[in-house]
Amino acid sequence: MYASVSMHPLATTANHHYSVPSRLVQQQVDVRATGEVVEVFHNHLGVSSHTRQYVSGISMQPEHRPPNHQYYAESEPAALLAWGERVGPALLRHLQYHLTYPSSRAVPTHFLHVSHCPCILQNNRYKNKNHGKARTNMLPGTRRSELLNEHRRVSPKRLGRYRKGSWLAGVYLILTMAHATAGEVVRVLNWANYVDPGVLQDFERDTGIKVDYSEFHSAAELDTALAAGQRFDVIVPSDFQLDQLIDQQRLVELDLNRLPNRSQVSSELLARITARSRADRFVAPYMWGTVGLVVNEELASRLLQKPVANSWSVLFDPASANKLKSCGATLGSVPEQALSLFLNYKGRSLQNQNARVVQKAAHELDALDLPLWTGSFSSFIADLAEGRICAAITWNGIAATANTKGNLRYSIPQEGGLVFIDSFAIPRNAPNQAAAYRFIDYMLRPANAARNAKATHFTPSLDLEQPSNQKLLSERTPLSSDEKRRLFLPERFSTEQRQAIGKVWPPLSSAAHE
Repeated sequence: MYASVSMHPLATTANHHYSVPSRLVQQQVDVRATGEVVEVFHNHLGVSSHTRQYVSGISMQPEHRPPNHQYYAESEPAALLAWGERVGPALLRHLQYHLTYPSSRAVPTHFLHVSHCPCILQNNRYKNKNHGKARTNMLPGTRRSELLNEHRRVSPKRLGRYRKGSWLAGVYLILTMAHATAGEVVRVLNWANYVDPGVLQDFERDTGIKVDYSEFHSAAELDTALAAGQRFDVIVPSDFQLDQLIDQQRLVELDLNRLPNRSQVSSELLARITARSRADRFVAPYMWGTVGLVVNEELASRLLQKPVANSWSVLFDPASANKLKSCGATLGSVPEQALSLFLNYKGRSLQNQNARVVQKAAHELDALDLPLWTGSFSSFIADLAEGRICAAITWNGIAATANTKGNLRYSIPQEGGLVFIDSFAIPRNAPNQAAAYRFIDYMLRPANAARNAKATHFTPSLDLEQPSNQKLLSERTPLSSDEKRRLFLPERFSTEQRQAIGKVWPPLSSAAHE
């Protein structure tokens, strides 16, 4: 269908309104709606896309607002109060009143939606008797004239195109956005034990956005949640999941202008991510680390009756594996990682093997009779620390967390180890993309990234070649050039390979998430 974008536009599809860029004011656009998506085109080019809603309301993408509206919308409460103090006591009291009691002093939401969003698609049937009228609950004892008198003392450059009553409208827009933020929520699904809780608390304090935080313990859990239609604003997939997520069009292509702190991310990490279906367009790297061998040398050497070698033969040689079964040796919790490392140990590559050869390797791994870990990360860490696991495939951060007694050795075996990159992504069905961008950018701030790294013992995505970032993590020992040389990203299993492996090794089949 066709619609016109007017100065105060609101177009309705099933009684729901969808935003377009403000530059399209007074232009004609084409709207295409499916059961899931509403797309808007101008001159045959796509300009806006929204998840289709079947309830009344407005779907607004913040970047569609004019720059001056974006400025107000993105202002933090502290900045608003500081601005009010500079302007005058009447405005300061007015701001304090509404910021302190947002639920009882809220500005009517129709004001924000009608009078100050000249960027929303409208059909010509829509009328609103309050169109253009700025109304709000005034602070008792504060007159409109007091605010107008203070307005006359404000620099015209600061106010942009706002004048007199429209300047008051800007004040009311601030209050509306403060009220909206007070009840705003960002839903995050992240790996377990993978953040400093204090950083989440600071985000809530600094933005007024509540974090609804959930955790998962395996990549399969994340895939199951997404396949079931659960909606999150931010997810943290691992690198080997990205090909499928992108192929299935489950992720939003990121607007990097809304993530200024992504410039702090290591170019080396971005280059590695690019190899995954150009995944750099869809994700912002969060943490990275290695998958190697952790051993309790005292326990393992006693059973092996010799020093523990820096080799995957500790787990993958049948004679060694048989000896270490009694002390809790495990292949870790990720089937793909175990099989990738086993194939590499055997000198094989997924890219060069047909399904039959890979299936044979899965037979050999299954014959070792070493279990996968199916419990929580916390229990895995506890068992490592207390000596109930003597050897395992695991992540460097997990090994470091468990090594409270100094009796564990983590290493990249001579045959090689995996490097993993976990990244922030925004699902296409995210209910609050604006909050998602703010959360991701907040987490990418160098100081916050360093805090999360210290809490989790993993390496942040920061460019650690920059001296300022090096200072934040001065105590961290970097990988040697030889260790870096031995690292590789896990290869992707083809559908045929996975089906063949699953007939032999059910854990990989049940965790199918590529």
